[in-house]
Amino acid sequence: MGKKHRTQTAPQGNLPSSSFLVKLVMNRSASLIIVCAVAVLIRVIYLIEISSSPFFSNLFSDSAIFDGWAKTMVRTGDWLGDEAFFMAPLYPYLLALMYAVFGHSLMMVRVVQSFTGVISALFLYLIGERIFNRSVAFVAALVMTVYPVLVYFDNMILVETFQVFLTLLLIYMLLKAIEKPEALWRWALAGMIGGLSALARPNTLLIGVFAVAWIVMELYRQKKVRANLPQRSYREILGAVGFFLGGMAVVIAPVTIRNAVVSHDFVLISSNGGLNFFIGNNPEAPGVYYNSAGFDLDSDPSGRYFAEREVGHQMKPSEVSSFWMEKGLDFIRNDFGSFLKLLLRKLTLFFSAQEISQVGISYEFFRSHYAPILRLPLPTFFGVSIFGAIGIYLSFPWRARGVRLLLLFLVGFVLSIVVIFVADRFRLPVVPILILFGSYALLEIIQRLKRREHGFILPGVVVASAVVVFEVLAPPRLPADFASEFQYLGTLYYDAGQFDKAVAAYTQSLSYHDNYFTRNNLGNALARIGNIDGAVAQYVQAMRLNPRHPLANFNLGNLFVSIGQIDRAKRSYERSIEVDPRFAPAYRNLAILAYQREDYAGALGFFTRYLSLEKDPEARRTVEQDIARLKEILSRVKR
Repeated sequence: MGKKHRTQTAPQGNLPSSSFLVKLVMNRSASLIIVCAVAVLIRVIYLIEISSSPFFSNLFSDSAIFDGWAKTMVRTGDWLGDEAFFMAPLYPYLLALMYAVFGHSLMMVRVVQSFTGVISALFLYLIGERIFNRSVAFVAALVMTVYPVLVYFDNMILVETFQVFLTLLLIYMLLKAIEKPEALWRWALAGMIGGLSALARPNTLLIGVFAVAWIVMELYRQKKVRANLPQRSYREILGAVGFFLGGMAVVIAPVTIRNAVVSHDFVLISSNGGLNFFIGNNPEAPGVYYNSAGFDLDSDPSGRYFAEREVGHQMKPSEVSSFWMEKGLDFIRNDFGSFLKLLLRKLTLFFSAQEISQVGISYEFFRSHYAPILRLPLPTFFGVSIFGAIGIYLSFPWRARGVRLLLLFLVGFVLSIVVIFVADRFRLPVVPILILFGSYALLEIIQRLKRREHGFILPGVVVASAVVVFEVLAPPRLPADFASEFQYLGTLYYDAGQFDKAVAAYTQSLSYHDNYFTRNNLGNALARIGNIDGAVAQYVQAMRLNPRHPLANFNLGNLFVSIGQIDRAKRSYERSIEVDPRFAPAYRNLAILAYQREDYAGALGFFTRYLSLEKDPEARRTVEQDIARLKEILSRVKR
């Protein structure tokens, strides 16, 4: 029996006539070798270029969290943990596995991820071959290999590379399963891939819903199902759906059970969904990630302490998530008009020609400062989406089931992102889909022009114009902002003892926009070069910008200790505790000041409170020794 995908009514785009080129492209092995060679070459060049970057071995934001999580698992041997997952667990566990095999080598992680990016391009080729033909498949895979944002994220310590890979693998497996629907193991395998994708980023659970809709739709459309709808056909549909969902459950259930065991709480995958929903849906929300003025994500990244202060009691992770989800829903219920405007804003931001960084080191910063190869005239999201939209138009009426699958995945990913907030890395899984449609459009346009068929030109221009309006004119233009990057650079200089350079970098960061955390760090750097008045001014400004954050008061206390103003130091530490009663370092410093005044009972009280908040084993051991000495002193005093 021939492969079913060749009998579908699918759009057919071909390369321009050139006997050598056509023979080359029609040779699958040669095409795949070319794709691999180009993919490897650009990633090797990029890796060499960024290896001298100060950010190559120094991680920040989510990358630092994932790296620390993975290192802790390998170092302690505790792979289970003791809390429900706040963030999706797949990537940290993959990192831990790589660290266990290769040691803590960020270079090896980047090599593995770059290799995964190459494999993803090959899967796009296989998908394009199934849905369109080898010409389209070759062009699409080639474009994907040199798409600069994918190359950039292949070398970031983030989940995006594996998310793209799992998305393409899921599409491929669904196309394979529909060819032989009675082979239920194929549906189960596809479901397991979908489950892994959800463990990488839980919002993609929505993709599972769209996959189920496609399975039902395609099996129902088959001739044997349409003809009198025999009972066994319904069973076939139910079997396919059941095994697909069962495959997802097999992968997700262990995580859910683990969360229940360690936290006595029901958390399906991770508990950050409610907070992410609120960040994207509230009266202040700009449609992208931001730190709300209402609470501080740096000192309270899960929003738990804020929620507990609001309700007046401790909360389980699922309760914290529900708290934030309800606040987001309140905004929608109370001001539905503003919600619709925000939703439209997020939709235009999703398709914006601009790459919108979430947090950390942005693509545009790396492109400008460390990676000349990314400054070459390579494909952009703007170009890919214009051709992608034209390809979707030219594919109408979408008779091929593979085309319908791509469209459903495209819609599913867009919805799963715009319900929270938009970032360039979140939209990456739709890029290969747009590339595939765009490659078909490019070849189909060439063929139609050669045949002197011009009827598509006017509608195509209308589609392209609509994309330009939607991606360039409609979205709010976000100003170029490298504040985070220069803040991180300042921290690297500070840690290296280059305090003058740290001051310059922090000042550069503030030139983009004011930020309490940068002000605090600038105060630290100024203090180290002896500019006491300047440091105090920065700490005071940091407090004004964010009165809820304890760090500036704490650092001001440290500064007063260094110049011998102990009473002022004590008041600063006390103010940091007033701001955040759970800020452990202030209790330890207050204990030290009390000990120096021979207030041993006070020191014991502060150390005991510190111990109740501090989780780091090494820090706890030191304080436990201090407490033991204090108890011995107090017992001698009583005698």
